[in-house]
Amino acid sequence: MKNYYLLLIMLLSTWTVFAQSSDKPLLEYTLEETYDDASGEYKTTAKTVWYYDANNVLTHTIKYLWDEELNDWVNYGKTAFTYDDENNIVLKLSLAWEVTNSTWTSYQKNEWAYSNGKKTLDASYTWDAERNDWKGSFKNEWGYDANSNKTLQAAYTWNNEKNIWKGLHKYVTEYDTQNRKLSKEEHQWDTDNDVWIEYNRITHTYTDNSLESSKTYYTWDNNQWLETNKYEYSYNENKLKTSEIYYTWNNVDWLGQTKNEYSYNSNGDITLHLVYNWDVTTSNWKNGSKKEYLYDANGNNIQMSEYNYHMDVWVNTSKTESTFNSDNKVELTNIYTWSNDSWINNQKEEYTYENNYLTKHKISHKWDVDNSVWKNYYKSSESYNTYGLGTAYEDYWWNTEQQVWKGNSKNERDYYADGRTILLINYTWDATTLQWIGSSKSVSDFHKGNIYSLSEYYTWDYNLSTWSGMMKVEFQFNSYDQYSTTFDYKWAANHWAPFLRYTYYYEGIGTDINTAHEPVIQVYPNPASSFISIKGIDNSQPVALELINLSGGTSIRLQPNKLSNIPVGQYAKGLYLLKITYNNKTATQKILIQ
Repeated sequence: MKNYYLLLIMLLSTWTVFAQSSDKPLLEYTLEETYDDASGEYKTTAKTVWYYDANNVLTHTIKYLWDEELNDWVNYGKTAFTYDDENNIVLKLSLAWEVTNSTWTSYQKNEWAYSNGKKTLDASYTWDAERNDWKGSFKNEWGYDANSNKTLQAAYTWNNEKNIWKGLHKYVTEYDTQNRKLSKEEHQWDTDNDVWIEYNRITHTYTDNSLESSKTYYTWDNNQWLETNKYEYSYNENKLKTSEIYYTWNNVDWLGQTKNEYSYNSNGDITLHLVYNWDVTTSNWKNGSKKEYLYDANGNNIQMSEYNYHMDVWVNTSKTESTFNSDNKVELTNIYTWSNDSWINNQKEEYTYENNYLTKHKISHKWDVDNSVWKNYYKSSESYNTYGLGTAYEDYWWNTEQQVWKGNSKNERDYYADGRTILLINYTWDATTLQWIGSSKSVSDFHKGNIYSLSEYYTWDYNLSTWSGMMKVEFQFNSYDQYSTTFDYKWAANHWAPFLRYTYYYEGIGTDINTAHEPVIQVYPNPASSFISIKGIDNSQPVALELINLSGGTSIRLQPNKLSNIPVGQYAKGLYLLKITYNNKTATQKILIQ
């Protein structure tokens, strides 16, 4: 779990760079620190430096680990990026530092390809040291037509015996100039010949109004497509489906199987659904079943009756009746079955409402024929906020043996007014205590939009009957809405405790960003080894510089003659806070001397 969220943090930091606009400062490096419980302080453990080309495009990153014995940074990992002409990443190469040979060794790569802004390839490989070659992990391919409709989707895994890609599934789709789907083919992998072979196919035709008029199915046999079955559809002037006919192919002709016909009222509500079956003997359609629908003046469906055709007459089978209140909310639904020339109770559903219909309760009963009484069957309760978002849900089934309600599922949610979820709690049913107990809980907060500033996840500790933390990450941002600090926590008995801290340093601004009304002060290079320079300050005014060692707390006053090529190489390696005082203002910048 911990590794997963550390990966999440790294992915988020990568997004910070790739997604930033040209008017935002570039990320120079991230500093990783581990919290030391004994001293109560964070200790530096790693850093990742980001390198760019002349166009400020990220070319590679290098991760270093802090070696306390050497009192220096040592190479650990490297990631290199290659781009296409549209500045899409097409190659990501991951390398590890070989201490023995003092060289970088590849261990993973990812490949992507794009066409007209659409991704057409996503492949991942790992390095096979025994074969001295790349070994595939997964590969996905996509294709698109001129209108950006997806025409190809294929997935592969790696054949370890043959050391080649092995197909999993492939779909080929064709569209017309109106973006209507004409056909879709499914292909399967021939393991003997290691090629794709056709498997099945669906074709579509349309009316002048672009309504689907037919759908035909094929299977691949003896190197050709053979028809198997099809549907034909008809519509009225309101584009409502009036018929659906299903056929099968007998190698000579299409044979009818079933036909559905639909009728509607002036409001477009269905009033009649007829089902016919094909009579092979007479070669005609014969009645099978039908449904009739009735509505009140407000358009509510108050009755649905079902019939089967038997001995040349329609015979009742079931009936559903519903009643609605003055606000057109259903209050009662009764379901009946036909037996011995009369309607017999089967099931009923009762609905009640609270909080101006924001809460709805439903309880279902089954009819006990032997005792002529209603018995509990199912119940549920659901609540919504004023924006229509679900805030609570729970449902139960009736346990006939224990004669009690048995919980099935329950959850609670909370939101910001704009619909972003900030709390989700799931519960499970304790069959012993017959009560709900916690299962999982997630807590979220946001910076702007859907960018997370907090993510917490808990599971229920059944032994202690309380929540136990699994993951907590906090994100802080600078005034450019870029990540400035990330805190990762661990669960210590019954509370969150500091674990990791990631600090993001940007070109010229470190972690402390001046407001938009102030000039941006840039300190470079950062990290520095010999000299630093400062720009963004009027040099005609007196400037005071103070270098504070964040490891030991010592303070050094710098007295440069100018704000360029200020010597710092004589100071101990480590993280410093540069305090800049000018024109009655103070700015700070963290810098790394290495």
